[in-house]
Amino acid sequence: MSSGKLIEVTGSGLLFMKVLRLLSRKVTPQVIVMNGIPPPPPPPFPFAKVNVDGAWDDSSHKSGMGIIIRNHRGFSIAGASLHGIHNSVIEVEADAVVKGLQLAAHLKIQNILLESDCQEVIRALEDPKLCPNWRISPMIDKVNHLKPLFNGIKWFWIPRQANRVADAAAKLAKLRLCSQDWANRPPTSLLSILRNDELPGPPSF
Repeated sequence: MSSGKLIEVTGSGLLFMKVLRLLSRKVTPQVIVMNGIPPPPPPPFPFAKVNVDGAWDDSSHKSGMGIIIRNHRGFSIAGASLHGIHNSVIEVEADAVVKGLQLAAHLKIQNILLESDCQEVIRALEDPKLCPNWRISPMIDKVNHLKPLFNGIKWFWIPRQANRVADAAAKLAKLRLCSQDWANRPPTSLLSILRNDELPGPPSF
């Protein structure tokens, strides 16, 4: 058996088991840290984590929305890569939040942590007294109508580097390379990014 090399390993039980299995296959497992940002931690039980992002082309107004949902073990359980048309990037970012909540509600998830790298949208969600940008007011209203479907929702801003899977899904949708939602098995074009996050779909080994 070859010896494995770990880079910035967090020591979670899930990662430990994966390392053992990889070692048994005589490979060298690594936890990849991209741009100084470690893989995102899984949400605490009983929450699921919903990461959303938007991409927009200012000349064509073509847009893409990326959604990835992970359970408390860090596994990808569902997601979406949705193509659309919007008038501004802030509208895409806000609509991605709506679509993420709709997908979570469809899956009957009761408690969610929603993460986005758009500070303006997160601020509008965190503070009900804040008058949001008029462009996203309709989406904020939709969010408020979706809230009763959940027992608990928490909003978090994260840097773009920590939102890389949703970002990639959004860009793929904008380019019309991928426009779909999925359960358990994400598109092959996103698998490498999920693996870099140490957050795959159901284990295949």
